[in-house]
Amino acid sequence: MMRFGSILAASWFGLSGCDASAQTEQERRVYEAPPIAQTMSELDQRILEYGNFLPSCESTYDRAVHNTCSLVLENRAVLIFETAQNEARDDWGGPADRVTIAVISMNGDTIQSLEETVSDTFAHPRLQDIGGDAELELLIPVYTGNVNTHWRVWQQIGNTFSFAGEVNGFDVAYDSKVGFTAVNSRDSAATYLVDYLDLTNQGLEHVYSVASYLNHNSCSVWPGPAFSSSGLDLEALLAECSAAMQESEQ
Repeated sequence: MMRFGSILAASWFGLSGCDASAQTEQERRVYEAPPIAQTMSELDQRILEYGNFLPSCESTYDRAVHNTCSLVLENRAVLIFETAQNEARDDWGGPADRVTIAVISMNGDTIQSLEETVSDTFAHPRLQDIGGDAELELLIPVYTGNVNTHWRVWQQIGNTFSFAGEVNGFDVAYDSKVGFTAVNSRDSAATYLVDYLDLTNQGLEHVYSVASYLNHNSCSVWPGPAFSSSGLDLEALLAECSAAMQESEQ
């Protein structure tokens, strides 16, 4: 197992370029993984130390630079995102960053290591429950167009993450009204799409999609591969969308 302290030290020097001989005693102490927490207060302190060492991904990502950063997973693990800039290629052959994600347990061991290719995006990695099961999924943005961001989704299964699929949109969230993951995207200035997906142990499964055409106040609905087992009625979904469009006009 890889120790947490060694990963942090490598990340820090990659960012700051500090001379090891010039480190203060306090700086050297931060690199060392603290002892295993015995109480919740000690666990909170460990998380605080990690958070102070590496900035949160929520505050460091922008369209130009994908900095090394961290996310904390429910007091159980820390996710370290280490970026090797311009060391990969995107789907169009352009320069991209290779991002390695190390999932570190709270006792400092590496549970899992993932790798993604990230190009032009202002979105940041995040942990979010998009399946409605109180478990946090890992969403990695790989590129952003004019409006929509392309995300790769990893779901928690046991103590590790398993690849669940890819989605494209400006918003991804669990819709408790329908009981599915809703991916909102924009196809044009007047066309909005919502893909409804079911997050299962086999990954994201497409149930159905709804398109709203604002230029002529109409809708269309089409089924996905998982629609037949959903128990839903396509005509009823279309009628619901049409009624909402008519209501918005008033």
